Amino acid sequence: MSNVRNAWIILLCLTFVLAVSQDATATQYNVFLLGGQSNMEGRASTSSLLAPLQNPQPDVLLYEGATLAALEPSGANFGPEVTFGRYVADAFPVDDFAIIKYGIGGSDLHTDWDPNTGSTYGVFRATVTNGLAALQSGGNSTEIVGMLWVQGERDAKDNRTTAEYQADLTEFIADVRTRYGADLPFFLSRLSVLQTDISVDQLAEIRPAQANVAAGDSNAYMINTDSFGMKTDDLHFNGAGQQSLGQAFATSYVASVPEPSALLLWVFGLLGVSGCHCRRRTNGVILP
Repeated sequence: MSNVRNAWIILLCLTFVLAVSQDATATQYNVFLLGGQSNMEGRASTSSLLAPLQNPQPDVLLYEGATLAALEPSGANFGPEVTFGRYVADAFPVDDFAIIKYGIGGSDLHTDWDPNTGSTYGVFRATVTNGLAALQSGGNSTEIVGMLWVQGERDAKDNRTTAEYQADLTEFIADVRTRYGADLPFFLSRLSVLQTDISVDQLAEIRPAQANVAAGDSNAYMINTDSFGMKTDDLHFNGAGQQSLGQAFATSYVASVPEPSALLLWVFGLLGVSGCHCRRRTNGVILP
């Protein structure tokens, strides 16, 4: 059986290489969807970034605000996409990545992002549709490989219970997957204990809900943000915190992607292909 399996793998690799060679001008983009509220938008000052990250990163594309361009901070502030895109692109230099981002400060999950009636979720979906169309122009192709989610502050302040938020987040993830891929990896950040603008009791409702969803979903991954720096408003990540958030998301994504097998590496070596980018399922985890 192993010989048959190996033969199929070789055949699939050959088919892939031939398909790529037939249209060398087209690009296959691995796309990440980014959504949430203000800490996804980003409230950290762009001036806190290293100079190379303040400038456009031409090897990663960002669709935000109806514009497709090289990844760079959105004006005076930035979110997790800047370091996330950089680390992922460095981890997989053979691949081409794009980010489609829509977040809005103060938006709640139970109403604004509701899968059935949420107006914010409606704008997000339209943004994804338009972003994919922009990426696919000129014959390019796209595959959505993950979604990053930074949200929960508003629901905490609205006094949502653990059960309520857990049910809302579970429903939201399920709807996202019906639209963008049944096995889509979902990466979420947990509210931080340093967000003291939110009461201890409110944090104690939402944080367990986020952890429960990740623990119960084999394709969901939770980021622990408790060590990330905060601004003086005790609600939003500062420059160092946002950079840590993006890097943590990238670390989580990279950890979810398996190394190519020895056989695949041998086949790709014979064919002059640098490697392959594939995904696997693992249990939901909390990464530092």
